[in-house]
Amino acid sequence: GIADDLRSALRKLAAASQWVDASVSRDTQQRIHIDSSPWLQTGEPVPHLQIINSALWENRLLQVTYSVPYAPVTVALTLAPYGLVAKGGDWYLVCHHDERMRVYSLSDLVSVEPRNEHFDPHEDFDLISFWQLWLRTYEQSYPVFEVIIRVLPQHHEAVVKRFATRITSEDAVLVGSDSANGRLTLHFRSFDAARSTLLGLGGTVEVLSPAPLRAAMADYAQQILLCYQT
Repeated sequence: GIADDLRSALRKLAAASQWVDASVSRDTQQRIHIDSSPWLQTGEPVPHLQIINSALWENRLLQVTYSVPYAPVTVALTLAPYGLVAKGGDWYLVCHHDERMRVYSLSDLVSVEPRNEHFDPHEDFDLISFWQLWLRTYEQSYPVFEVIIRVLPQHHEAVVKRFATRITSEDAVLVGSDSANGRLTLHFRSFDAARSTLLGLGGTVEVLSPAPLRAAMADYAQQILLCYQT
């Protein structure tokens, strides 16, 4: 279902936009979409939500500073907002930029300012259809780094719940479980994401494969042990 904070945010958006009946408004469906299926969930704060929402309803261009994921780089962009999508605890901006439709996570927007310029949105644009197509394309291109771990019996249920209910903030998802042997198969975005997430679980889990990740986990454990022995 939709998290309470998303419900609260949606009520605030409704009030700001003076919706009469958000559940049936065709205009609302074309601008705001709630996708409750599992997804990358970080629960990041969205300080620019109200500004973006106002620009969205006014067909006003936005000047934003975008922080490129996984790189210490920011870029200035002028965006035409077409819709807001709430999914997995986070908000996403569907917009037009550089001759094509794009999607940006609001948590990656460092600054957002409305411009004194308006735009004419494409009349045939359908937010839900676009989002579903974009989502399928994204998931098909999603990089996979597969890891097999063994979990201590007393922690097996808790670890399964952590990775099975949703894709977590560390970009990991449970794709296989062998409860008889305490083994779980996880998909991460990268080696670094897997190492960072699994180190946080301490001695609860043991990495069985791939071998380079297992070696890296052991090396980190030795470094930590050495640090506390000196």
